[in-house]
Amino acid sequence: DIDHTTDGRIKSQISECKAQLMSDSSNQAALYESFATSTEMVEELETRVNEVESDFESKMTKMLDVVESFDERVLSIENRHTDLDKQLASKLDDKTEIEQRIHAMDERLESNIASLQEVMGDFP
Repeated sequence: DIDHTTDGRIKSQISECKAQLMSDSSNQAALYESFATSTEMVEELETRVNEVESDFESKMTKMLDVVESFDERVLSIENRHTDLDKQLASKLDDKTEIEQRIHAMDERLESNIASLQEVMGDFP
């Protein structure tokens, strides 16, 4: 009778162990599936992050190209204004020189007219 009770306990323990193994096996399969799903999600997120980084880098490159182009245009305009300022200053210098010459010619002409009037003063 003791053997029968002992056999019953052993069978019961074996059944419990089998049930536990089945449960653990089922839990392990669920964990593996969850891990596989999580790994897939991480890979998808990594892919998306790489796409976003690539897109961002492309947009930054385009923006830097636009800024660089704008800087070049500003520099070109500044150079043209410098050239125009030099030309304008040169023209103003020319104008001043011409005005001085005209003034000197006017003075000489007035002096010559005065001299002629003195010499020809008697003539009608």
